[in-house]
Amino acid sequence: MAQIGGWTIALSTGWQYVAILLRIDKVSLPAGAPGDQLILKADVLSINESGSLIEGRAEVNGDMVAHAERIMYGNSPCLTTCGPSSEELHLRQRRLLDREGNVITR
Repeated sequence: MAQIGGWTIALSTGWQYVAILLRIDKVSLPAGAPGDQLILKADVLSINESGSLIEGRAEVNGDMVAHAERIMYGNSPCLTTCGPSSEELHLRQRRLLDREGNVITR
């Protein structure tokens, strides 16, 4: 949940900030079952130049199985290009690049 929250901050600010995890409050983590497909979700509660606040959830079959009420980050401004280019993001969304960024030819 903390990692998806960090990505959410980077993407929602157009890669202006890289999130640095500071603290996680009020977390519930009940046990799951082997084979469960875990869906992670993050909602941005606030973002400014000094920090961000995220609420995180984990769901299995639409039921919430874990929850973090507050995940706090310090925001570090990107002085150079931190994220992929808009063209690279477009290609990845269309699944034309592999994980290493190589163009898939077949």
